[in-house]
Amino acid sequence: MAGEWIPIDCNLGMKPEVLAIAASTGVTQEVVIGRMVRLWAWAWHVTADGTIGVSLSMLPSVAGGDEAFWEAVQSAGWLEATDSTVTIPGWEERFSNAAKRRLLDARRKSVRRVSAECPHDKRTDCGRGADTLRTRGEERRGEEKKEEKEHTHTREAENDFPERGGGWAAAEWDRFASRWNTTSRARPWTALVPPDGWVDYAARPGWLDKAAEALDRLPGCQFFEQPLAVTKFLDFVDRILAGEFDHAKSNGRPRRQLAKGRL
Repeated sequence: MAGEWIPIDCNLGMKPEVLAIAASTGVTQEVVIGRMVRLWAWAWHVTADGTIGVSLSMLPSVAGGDEAFWEAVQSAGWLEATDSTVTIPGWEERFSNAAKRRLLDARRKSVRRVSAECPHDKRTDCGRGADTLRTRGEERRGEEKKEEKEHTHTREAENDFPERGGGWAAAEWDRFASRWNTTSRARPWTALVPPDGWVDYAARPGWLDKAAEALDRLPGCQFFEQPLAVTKFLDFVDRILAGEFDHAKSNGRPRRQLAKGRL
């Protein structure tokens, strides 16, 4: 399920917070849901920890409503605000990449459990239509296998470095990806797992510090006319630090030399 997405509860419209916000502001539950989803989706692009450097008064221009509406959201416990920041409580548990990976793992386990209880060769109603389960399972089978391969390759590669402890590469990736996705000239990485080769790079002595320094320099690399892919960045760290990409590409083409005596 690669791509830009955020998890939304199926019963969001009946959450006590939604009901309280709707009651205090006079808008419908659907309006509350729409504005909250717009806020969460925008926040996913601009924050790694749920805290955004804007005031509460800026939220109407981002997600609609007025300041009174967002004050009601704050009263309901879905926002915390200071004079210069707003924070979405529980961000790490709900919207972070790690939380999304946990959600996908839980969903896959649930699908497998239901599939085991309702074998595909039996057209029984196990609380849900067996035909529906089979169709969805067939549609997702290839995708799930790909996700499992991507999700496990980091853990398998980590085993080559037992002295670092379990999960070290995934933790380092989460820190790196949070910065990467908020850096200009960086093409957002939307997959929930690191690119191939991440563990090997991250395990090199001092490489993570160099990568952080190169990431600081990336916005000033005029050479890149389009946002840089993270897979390219991994190869370019030393060259970025050496200043090879500081200047824009030359638009001038070398002049073609004409053969003597020809126009």
